Amino acid sequence: MTALPCGTPAAELLRLTADGREADPGLANHAAGCPHCTAELAALDADWSGVREAARERPRTPPGLADRALGALSGVRAAPGSYHDIADGVRVADRVVVLIARRAAADALDGLGSVRDVHTGQNKVHIGLAVRWGVAADTLAERVRTAVLAALANQVGPVVSAVDVQVNDVLPPPFG
Repeated sequence: MTALPCGTPAAELLRLTADGREADPGLANHAAGCPHCTAELAALDADWSGVREAARERPRTPPGLADRALGALSGVRAAPGSYHDIADGVRVADRVVVLIARRAAADALDGLGSVRDVHTGQNKVHIGLAVRWGVAADTLAERVRTAVLAALANQVGPVVSAVDVQVNDVLPPPFG
């Protein structure tokens, strides 16, 4: 931005528009009596009216966001005292099962998606995924299911009988 005929930098008037006249009372007083600054401020105020209106509106929380966030956290914060019996006198904490499943699922996705939710219930592990646009979701979900079952069997034994994988979001394709 350049200076106006009165010598006032146009950027300073933009600052008055964005931050309010109280940001620089001296400049605000000058601008109030200067025809060049008054005209420029009027144009800037008109341009910024939409920004001000948007700033006054409080953004709404998208439906289901809180549930999805809590679901993602609950997978890592399993209920205290929740265990899987794997042998006589040997138990594995639910949190361990969830963490192994989450890691195995993320590794199986290999950058083609992301793990959104992992939780256990009724002798199963439930996994929610987001898959990249253009990726065969059914093939990738089966790869995740197989990898999670194998990881659990290898690391803690037969703690669950099934892994349910649900694709519940699609990620945009990478730019480039």
